[in-house]
Amino acid sequence: MSTTVVIAKDGYKYSKIGTSIIMYCLLLISIIATKAIAQPTVFPMPLQMQVNEGTIQLNKSSKILINNNSLLTAAKYFQQKILIQTKSLYPIVLNEVLAPQNNGKSNIVFTTERVNIQVGGAYNIAIDNSRILLKADDSVGTFYGVQTLLQLLQPNITGESSFPQIT
Repeated sequence: MSTTVVIAKDGYKYSKIGTSIIMYCLLLISIIATKAIAQPTVFPMPLQMQVNEGTIQLNKSSKILINNNSLLTAAKYFQQKILIQTKSLYPIVLNEVLAPQNNGKSNIVFTTERVNIQVGGAYNIAIDNSRILLKADDSVGTFYGVQTLLQLLQPNITGESSFPQIT
């Protein structure tokens, strides 16, 4: 078996077989890497976070829905931070969290609800293809949840925003 050696313009000698093997390995690595779902870097790391396939895309009809006035400060903070990153202003709407017309519209929902973790500042985030849901026990949990959401935000050049689907 003979190996063909190619002398490139830069003066180095390359084996066609060796080059083919390297190219095949790079292709295989890129295929495997695209199949894996990347774990987003979030600090501090939540106790548990499951990243699922897909993203949710915010759009012009997206809103920030809150279920009571105690969430208004956190909602305004989130609204301003997301405006800076995406150049999109999403309106804050009070008491429409469960309204049927808000289902399936890529809304961001903040609620004060008991989370099944018995620590102060607990929160739960669920992001699927229809909405982003942040549940928190208290204002500290809401703050931590908002910080996590801001780190998960994936803005793009067109000003649209997406979030990975997580539970």
